[in-house]
Amino acid sequence: MKSKILIIGAGYAGILTAKKLAKKFKKNDDVTITIIDKNPFHTMLTELQR
Repeated sequence: MKSKILIIGAGYAGILTAKKLAKKFKKNDDVTITIIDKNPFHTMLTELQR
């Protein structure tokens, strides 16, 4: 049985959750992770302050 995980919002929490889930289910081809956000990009604003 295939599992589908839907993450709504690609803010810091959404991206972190997707990364952790992707790492956890890396070898499981039955799991699909999808992120939905109003923007087609993600900006790491903390990285721009250097």
